[in-house]
Amino acid sequence: MSEHGPDEHASLGVAAPEREPRTLRERDARRRARRLDDAPAPRERRRSRAVRAGASWRRTRRLVALGIVLVVSAVTLGSALREDNAPAVEVATPGPEPASQLVPSPPPRPLKLASRGPVNLYVPIDRSRITAIVYHRMDGGDTLDLAPSGNLLNEGLVDRIERQIIGRTASGPDYFIADGSTATVDVGAAPGTQVYAPVNGTVVGITPMILNGARWGDQVSIAPQADPSVVVVVSNIAADPALRIGVPVTTTQDPTLLGTVSDLSKVLKMELAHYTADAGNHAHIELRPTPNPAIP
Repeated sequence: MSEHGPDEHASLGVAAPEREPRTLRERDARRRARRLDDAPAPRERRRSRAVRAGASWRRTRRLVALGIVLVVSAVTLGSALREDNAPAVEVATPGPEPASQLVPSPPPRPLKLASRGPVNLYVPIDRSRITAIVYHRMDGGDTLDLAPSGNLLNEGLVDRIERQIIGRTASGPDYFIADGSTATVDVGAAPGTQVYAPVNGTVVGITPMILNGARWGDQVSIAPQADPSVVVVVSNIAADPALRIGVPVTTTQDPTLLGTVSDLSKVLKMELAHYTADAGNHAHIELRPTPNPAIP
């Protein structure tokens, strides 16, 4: 116990020491008083809760925004990887096994390749043997533009968005367009692959393809039944020995064998090689106006 009385503490300028509680009730009362002294005021408690709630909400918004950004980025990247086939991009597709290691290919099932007016062209090679189908320009020729059937693999952004919105689908094979032209079409396949008539008609010409003084294949001309004013020309093939001028050919029922794909990659630059994993050999198809006979 202090030796100074209350007046002595006051004269010294210090507070008198607090008397020690003597009973249990006094000790409980002192503890309650200390808790009340230490507790923040009601307004301070409300402000503290508001601050904590605001911080939690900001963290939640940041997490939600980050999640949205990640989802959009993933969808955009996946869409770009799946669908981005700009015209300038050259796409390589796996090539089939060499024809020399395969059994003869069966006639293709009827599948429309392209058309021009009443003339319908059909895929001339079994689909399992096709490496790629590419439409392109033919310099110095009088070829007629074709209307492709199927799905364009390197369509532009606007066309791709329109197809996705409208849900436009087309029956036919997948194909590419090079140089923005559909004047001719190459149907890729390994050398030795069987090529069948792409149109119903009559053979009107079989012309050897002479390159560097050697015969590297044949060019077969067919007058289509649907339009005698045009001729369908199939080249880069080795004509079947049984094929003769004047022989009728069919494409939709019991297709007629025209010959096999020639290997011209050693003497010609194959445009199709930009789209395949092999040398780019193919059967070349085009539509030309029928030459007018000379008037005597």
